[in-house]
Amino acid sequence: METVSQHEGIERGQNREENLFRKKSDTEIRNRYLSKLMYHRVWLAPVQQPRTHQNIVILDYDDTLLPTTFLDPEDEKDMENLLKTHKRVLDAIQDEVIKLLENFLRVSKVLIITNAKQGWVEYSSSILLPKVHQ
Repeated sequence: METVSQHEGIERGQNREENLFRKKSDTEIRNRYLSKLMYHRVWLAPVQQPRTHQNIVILDYDDTLLPTTFLDPEDEKDMENLLKTHKRVLDAIQDEVIKLLENFLRVSKVLIITNAKQGWVEYSSSILLPKVHQ
């Protein structure tokens, strides 16, 4: 069993007193205060804070991302011909659409909508805008 001499007890008491009266730096004071606030959930670190709002971007596919009216596809079989005829323009559009979507995705969720039949966005983008489709 370990015993503490009276002399050692006095020294420990003095050390505690010295620590109590030692001038703390502004950083130590600030950190201790923030730690207490975090412990009691009064203040949360920025990464722990819940989002107060959320952004969403809604884009119509036809004539916003793909110039459907300009291309005027007659049917699905016409898509390959449109690609050959307008390849240079579609490549330039594709690059801009990718930049646009990447910028929006950095700050919000993105929804692409269409009034066309089901599967149109997937099908047409796979042929005319393959990089966007990926």
